[in-house]
Amino acid sequence: MPRFPRLAATLFVLVGLVAPTAAQQRNDLAPVRCHDVAIRNGDAFLAQTAGLRVLDVTDPVRPRERAYMRLSGSVLGVTLVGDRAYLAAGSLGLLIVDVSEPDKPKYLVRLDTEGSVHRIAIRGTTAFLADDVQGLRIADLSDEQRPRIMATVPTRSAVRALSLDGERLAIAEGTAGVRLFDVSRPSAPRELVIISSLDDVRDVVLRGERLFVAAGHQGVRLFELGPPGTRPREIGSIPPLSDAHGLIVRDDLMVILNGTSGGQIVEIPPDEAPGVIGDFRLPQSLPVGRGRLGPDRRLVVATDIGGVAIVDLRIPATPEVIYPRARKMKVTFDD
Repeated sequence: MPRFPRLAATLFVLVGLVAPTAAQQRNDLAPVRCHDVAIRNGDAFLAQTAGLRVLDVTDPVRPRERAYMRLSGSVLGVTLVGDRAYLAAGSLGLLIVDVSEPDKPKYLVRLDTEGSVHRIAIRGTTAFLADDVQGLRIADLSDEQRPRIMATVPTRSAVRALSLDGERLAIAEGTAGVRLFDVSRPSAPRELVIISSLDDVRDVVLRGERLFVAAGHQGVRLFELGPPGTRPREIGSIPPLSDAHGLIVRDDLMVILNGTSGGQIVEIPPDEAPGVIGDFRLPQSLPVGRGRLGPDRRLVVATDIGGVAIVDLRIPATPEVIYPRARKMKVTFDD
């Protein structure tokens, strides 16, 4: 493409990309769909239709909006590292936002991937991008103002989730299963193993030698990883209440998000198969997206058409929905 038309196209994208960030600038698109959430201290950063919303959830019963950054496309995922928010912005690619002042998020730079970015993992100055049918993209962020793609791994199906642990990366390939890579050299990722026995992989979580897979109607599968060149060994499975849509793993707990309006709480013993110990259902039948479990064991979940839901998991066997509260119906009778 000639230089000047390409420059003009880039300017057009950037001019329309970000609108004023004041909290009073409301999102007038309906309905607002909420896809993902990241939490830091008492703030929740929501990946939404046409923007990034910041809520103060210090008081979980009454979340308060702090800021809203309007964008020209939907944000499908959000990853926080320090004072940066890395937004998986679908067809817009990767967006980097300065959130050092949560009341005033500031757009910094965009990296176009030519695909549709659904999820991002960060290690140092490297970003790993789940770029849908375009596969796995690996970006160099060492010059934050000029991020660049340094490696692309074609995939057999759409990549919409990934999980990074140390120098290993797992990617969810939908109907094609799961692939693991050695990413110790990010510019030259090396495939380690393929798990092709799963045909509806929605999410993956890699923790040490364990791999957790949300496989839709096949439920959640747990694998133990062996030495390089050996096949992972399946050590447990959990049937879903509905399609296993998303996974959250923290310490000895796992939350299975069922993609409808609730989830299951699973205990993960060190040397035994996991087992369900509780479940929850959100009021008003709010569909769930993705979520995060904080160190205080409060689960913050992005709800598809509502914003956020907050669930207290301090007693995992009896989770309590803190927000939103179920509406109580008052019945009166006429004399």
